[in-house]
Formats: sequence, structure tokens, C-alpha cells
Amino acid sequence: FNLSTEQEILLQEVVSAILPGGKAGESLQLDAFVQLMVNDCCSEEEQTAFISGLGEFEMEAQKQFSKSFAMMTAAEKEEMLNRLLRGAGHGSVHEFLKLSKNYAVLGFLYSEYVMTKEMPYTLVPGRYGLCETIEGSSKININA
Repeated sequence: FNLSTEQEILLQEVVSAILPGGKAGESLQLDAFVQLMVNDCCSEEEQTAFISGLGEFEMEAQKQFSKSFAMMTAAEKEEMLNRLLRGAGHGSVHEFLKLSKNYAVLGFLYSEYVMTKEMPYTLVPGRYGLCETIEGSSKININA
């Protein structure tokens, strides 16, 4: 499936609002990852629902805040996303947000940035730590 330029920009705004700040936004190109995953892993019906949900999402922003999602403040974006993810959105809007959130988080957690900087990955079997105290600033590896 193909998104128009406006739809790609809106998807980028949604993904940046779901994972705000720092490396999560544009630098990891998670919007492209979401688009790729929907294209490769979803059926045609799910892709159609995703695209229609994307359009309905923007209409919902216009209806609720009288401005486009891109022009909203961070607090307004967060309020809208939370409300719609809790089930206030209609079918395709909720499905669009659910897929976008799931794939954005998946892309972030398996990104090179997380695997090398936040939770350095070690190959199995790794080292064996019988008893270690984990400090708040420690970088842990979920695979160790």
C-alpha cells in the first residue's frame, strides 16, 4: 500500500507523539518501520482499515480541537491519543492507533540504538552473575 505525502507526515506525527523525545522520533525513522510492517505483515483488509483509520484520525483531531494533529501542542496530542487508545475511537481509528503503537514500540525496542546504548545485547550464553545489585543508572540486558 502507498501513503500520500500528507498521510506520511501525519503518521510521522503520530509515531513521534507515541514515543516522544530524544532518539525515538525522526532519527530512528519509526514511521517508516510502521509503514513497512503494515505493508508486509497485514492483510489487505487490515491495510485498508489502517489507511481509513489514518484519515478518520485527522478528522477526529479537527472535530475535537479544530486544528490538525500536527498543529496541536504535546499535551493535546497526548490527551487525544490516550482517549482514543482507551477505546473512545471508532473501529478503524482504534485499529490504526493500535497497529501504529504496537509497531512503533516494537521498532524502538529492537532498534540498534536500544540494543547498543540502552540495553547492550550480549550473545548467548553471556556471563553468569550469581548475585548482582542493580543500580538505578545501570544498563541492563534483558537477555543476560
